[in-house]
Amino acid sequence: MIGAVALAAGLGAGYVFVYQPAKENNRLIKAVADLNGTGNYADAQKLLLEKMEATDAPDIRLMLANSYLDEGSVRGKEAEASKKAQAILFEVEKQYQGVYLYDLLGYSYEIVNDFDKALEYYGKALAIDGKSVNTIFSIGHVHWLRGENETALTHYRKAEQSMDGKTDVSVRAKVYAGLGMLTNNLSEAETYFLKAIDAYEGGAFRSEMYANLSNLKLVVSDDEKAWEYAKLAVDADPSSEMAYLAFVKSAMAQEDRLRAEWENVRANLFRAILLAPVKAEPQYLQGKFEFISGDYVQAIRSFNVALSLLDGDNSLNAAGRNTLRGDIYLDMATGYYLLKDTENAKKYVDEAIRTNPIKIAYILQGEQFKDIYSLIKN
Repeated sequence: MIGAVALAAGLGAGYVFVYQPAKENNRLIKAVADLNGTGNYADAQKLLLEKMEATDAPDIRLMLANSYLDEGSVRGKEAEASKKAQAILFEVEKQYQGVYLYDLLGYSYEIVNDFDKALEYYGKALAIDGKSVNTIFSIGHVHWLRGENETALTHYRKAEQSMDGKTDVSVRAKVYAGLGMLTNNLSEAETYFLKAIDAYEGGAFRSEMYANLSNLKLVVSDDEKAWEYAKLAVDADPSSEMAYLAFVKSAMAQEDRLRAEWENVRANLFRAILLAPVKAEPQYLQGKFEFISGDYVQAIRSFNVALSLLDGDNSLNAAGRNTLRGDIYLDMATGYYLLKDTENAKKYVDEAIRTNPIKIAYILQGEQFKDIYSLIKN
């Protein structure tokens, strides 16, 4: 089941919003982009706040809002970041209207799942520049979050076709990442993720891409390559919860590696939960680890925590939530079965099948689940 979760949750994790203005303050723009790109948001924001003491230029305030949103998306603090950014953006709108402003406003609503408002502001950006690559991509990303993958892919393809030599490298990288996530061809997905890494040097973004590549390799059972990419993800950004989760999943994929990395897996799960306390997947994997340890009672507690976080987890789209929910239910059923609680085992088997009938029914027919599968026949 690790592979299925990886595809739904790992590849669908939140995007770093790193689109930048490119006409003035070029030295400052590069310094802030470098700091954001390496996950050093505090110093980026300090630099911008110091600059704001000398000038009231809209671009400076927009870059500060951008940094807040970037940090919130990466650190799992979307609601707080959205509120802080909007306090700046609505003030800026009184004196300045432009694509960058409306892209940021759209994103500030997107990360808190207010998709109608997000599309409203992206529409305002598109009305100003109908060829804005970032805006076209962002509209596609909202559709992805809604589970409308075909519409999302259409926008991603359009964004790719709209790119030219002037397209910001961060936007180019984001488009490649989106295409990697949605293409049905796994070889093509790997190519797009690698192109995203080549396009943008920011450590936080590269870490996400390496984590995506690790998850992708788990899906095709290339455990060695998954492990290699997971370690690259951690090296690229030691403050990335996605990197630590990739490490955990790739270690869990092989019994010998899990045994050798046991304490590192434990520590990295702790780090992931600390970095993203409102995301469901770290708690789910904590439950998996406890399950493997034989502590079924604690595993079920962790699975319940993961379930409680699912609906508010902005890093997953509708399909990702549904997939992860089905996996959690099935693992809870297994835990209860091993605790000889047949009533709850049957309850959660039924919930798993109701949530994701085709996938769960297929999994249950495997040899390891034959006793649990028999419960639904009674």
